[in-house]
Parts: sequence; structure tokens; C-alpha cells
Amino acid sequence: MREKYKIPQGGFSLVELLVTVALVAIILAVVMPQYISLLRHSTVTRKTAKTDIEVVSNLEQFFKDIHTAGYGLPNSSKNLNAVQCTRLNGISIGNSSVTIRSPAAGDKVHAGKWAIVSGDGMSLPLPTNPLNVINNIPQDNYVMILDTAQSNPETLGVFRIGSNRSLTYVGSSVATRDKLASKIAYWIPTSSSSSIAECYETTYSLQNYTTQNPIPNMCASTTRVLRRSKNPADVSNESPQPILDCVKTFVARIGCLSSQLTWRQSECETGEIPKLLRVGIVYQIGPREKTGVYPYSNILLFGDLGSTLSENINFSEDERYYRWAVLEKTLYLPNME
Repeated sequence: MREKYKIPQGGFSLVELLVTVALVAIILAVVMPQYISLLRHSTVTRKTAKTDIEVVSNLEQFFKDIHTAGYGLPNSSKNLNAVQCTRLNGISIGNSSVTIRSPAAGDKVHAGKWAIVSGDGMSLPLPTNPLNVINNIPQDNYVMILDTAQSNPETLGVFRIGSNRSLTYVGSSVATRDKLASKIAYWIPTSSSSSIAECYETTYSLQNYTTQNPIPNMCASTTRVLRRSKNPADVSNESPQPILDCVKTFVARIGCLSSQLTWRQSECETGEIPKLLRVGIVYQIGPREKTGVYPYSNILLFGDLGSTLSENINFSEDERYYRWAVLEKTLYLPNME
């Protein structure tokens, strides 16, 4: 008879299997915490890098608006309806806010445009050369003409652009046509209701979250949101634009240049136009950690400006469970000359 084929009996015993499982568990117990820590550190690093890039990107509009402060504005309020639209008031700071005044600190397509008045003072030149094409201000828009030949430029009037780019006074005449010849006309904004403004008042301010605009889940409860608003608004019922979330501090200082072209420690003299703006922002860069990760109980902003202008920022015990970044930047105000 043919013998039956027997399946060989073999494998692991229960004891061997338990020993193996125990060894694997011990190895994982040693390795996994280190792996998780490394993974978390890598994730935080990526989030921090991403947040820094986002912050710079989000604040690009702020830096752009700052550089327009005082652009296209006269030195005095003579002949102005909006008396605050002067170069001296081109920038002002408040409690966690910065306001920029300029016809270029807005979002409309013509913001920042200018043109040279014709030799007879009656019209703006036709856009026949490249410069005039770039700065072409179309019909039914408004311009403010400045006498920039004076050491203290003043307003010569507000005008509406008509057909063939003719200039028509808005309100009473304040200058004869010969005085308008070859002067610079700056585009100025109108509100959603078509009322004329001689400049934008663009404000960046730190505001509380609301039920309509709730705080993001990752933000510390003590943080606020940095928002941008314009007056006049480009559209009716325009809401302030959120710029940056999870902000703890937003402060600024304005200053004047020393003889060495650096920040002058003393305050600007009465009537002196500021040339520098220092901005300080403390913002959150990650979610709440399980342990306290922020090493400082307080930091000092603007420490190099002396005790009068410096700002001490304190962190509570709860806030130290979050990661924070500090942005300090000095900005030159080229249009405040």
C-alpha cells in the first residue's frame, strides 16, 4: 500500500510567541516617544515656517499702504474740505492702530495716479505717450491739483474730469487758470454714494473677535484680529478686512530723523513732519501645547528707542503654552518729505 503523506508539525510555541510580543512592545515603548517627539518638532517647524511666510504675505498690503502716507497731499489745510488730509497728518497712531492718509492708500484701480495739467490750465493731457497712458485718469473722476512749486505745497482746488479731459471746478474757484498750468493733478477717491474725499483714511487696528466673526479654534483666548478699513469705503456696507489672526500685540511709534539719518531719540518737534514708523507685532504661530513651550514671561519691544518709547509685553501662564513670534520693522516714509 502507498503510505499516506504526513504534514510536518512545527511552528512557534505559545511561550516563544509571548516572548516575541514582549520584546517588540519594549522596543516600541523606547522608540515611539522619540519618534512622536521628532514628528511633532518637524510639524511645528513646518507650521512656523508656513506661518512666517503667511504673515509677511498678509502684511504686504500694510507695508504698501504705509509707503503711500502723505502722497499727493498738501502741507496745509487751506482750501481743503477734509482738513485732516495734509502731509503732516499723513500718518497717525492710536491705541493698537495706525491710520494712513493718502489718495493712493485704497483699492480702486486709479488709486495713486497723477497727471500734469496743460499749459493753459484747462485740461489734462491726452494719453498719447507711455507715461500718460499709465497715469490715465478717465472722464467723470476727480482730481486735486497741488501747487508743488512752493516749499509748502497747497491745494489749488478739486476738479472733475469732463469730456476731452477738460477740468471743471468742484465748489468755488480758488485759483485762476494760469496758476493751474503745469501743476500736478492727483486722483482722489469718491465714496459709494459718490461724495468726494481728498484722501483715503486707511486704518489698521487690532479688534476683538465677535459672534459674527468668531475666534479661530487654535487662537489663544487673549488674542485679537488685525483688520483694515477704509474711509471712504469703496462699496456700501463694506466690512473691515481681516489681515492677521491670533495677534497679541500691535503697536507703532512715529519718529523723526537725526543728523545721522537714524531714529532720533527725542520726539518730533511741533509741526515737524515724521519720517519714520516703527511697527511691533506679537503673533501666535501654533496651537496650544501640552506643556509650557514659550520661555519668556515678558519681552521688550523697541528697546533701542529708550524707556519712553519702548513697550513691555507680558505673557500669562496660559499664554506660555503657545508659541509666539515677534515682528519689529522700521519703515521710511518717502512721501512725508
